[in-house]
Amino acid sequence: MSIGTEDTMARIPHHLTLSSILAATAALFSACDGANPDVNGEALVLPGEAFHPEGLAFDAAGNLYIGSVGTGEVVRLRPEADEVEAFVPAGSGDMSSVVGLVVDEEAELLWACSADPHFEKVNALKSFDLATGEALDSFELPGAKGICNDLVQDPDGNLYVTDSMTGRILRLPVGGTALEVWSEDPVFADKLLPFMFSANGADYHAPTHSLYVVSTYDGALYRVALRPDGGAEQPIRVALDRKLVSPDGLRVYDDDTLLVVEGTGLTRVRLDGDAGAVEVITEGMEDPSGLIVDGVHAWVAEGQVGRLVGYDWSAKVLPFRLWRVAVEDEGA
Repeated sequence: MSIGTEDTMARIPHHLTLSSILAATAALFSACDGANPDVNGEALVLPGEAFHPEGLAFDAAGNLYIGSVGTGEVVRLRPEADEVEAFVPAGSGDMSSVVGLVVDEEAELLWACSADPHFEKVNALKSFDLATGEALDSFELPGAKGICNDLVQDPDGNLYVTDSMTGRILRLPVGGTALEVWSEDPVFADKLLPFMFSANGADYHAPTHSLYVVSTYDGALYRVALRPDGGAEQPIRVALDRKLVSPDGLRVYDDDTLLVVEGTGLTRVRLDGDAGAVEVITEGMEDPSGLIVDGVHAWVAEGQVGRLVGYDWSAKVLPFRLWRVAVEDEGA
């Protein structure tokens, strides 16, 4: 599928320009290593033996921000570059593991979920200056011990955090001074052992004015509609033709399609109302987690987070990589 058709442009997130996507694509191809022929995509190698990539976000200029669970830093890949550069140093603003990332262009901020599953540091939503990487504000998760995991922004600028340990979805309203509990439904209740998360990957879906959220422990997909007053409706379980396998990252691809990281790769969910058909796009990745979409491609982070926190004792596979995968057949 060629870039520039009306159908393709409809899939491009509003914060990305066509020129920035083309530039980022050129940078990626110069950094590919051709690793793992089982994966239908190209790999971008990340330096270091402890990075464990997770959160991913683009800005309007095509810069890609990559958060590290292992080191607690954020690096940046510029469109014209063939390797990443430091952006938010490890420990800046008392950051621990970096999970969800969101670029807020209007406020000129990079938002990051700082998560410590051992609770030695405060789990919090943090903001950084988008121009300099300077640490700015920090918003602690309220009440019960929770994990700041994925991060979503709606068109009005409100932020939503999936708290995967308790199953809550938290909200920071525009101009707010504290995170508030937005959704606390039993379908996302913590039911299993530590590190077996419930509410995890999430994204905003404009046609239904909802958040789509995956539940890792039971392989389910839910839609949580936003009420006119900004509150949350009761989650509706999407009737999938099969359960997802330990789903993690989720992004809206177009009005009728979601992308989900599950198992060892990337999966497409074709929506039909509150039902969905699950189709595997590619497999063979090493414990993938984070996900972002640019145009007709998805970037998937091989976070290998299970091998870091101790619920997967297999050896980590180096180097750490991001995979760039065509969502549709590029020859179509």
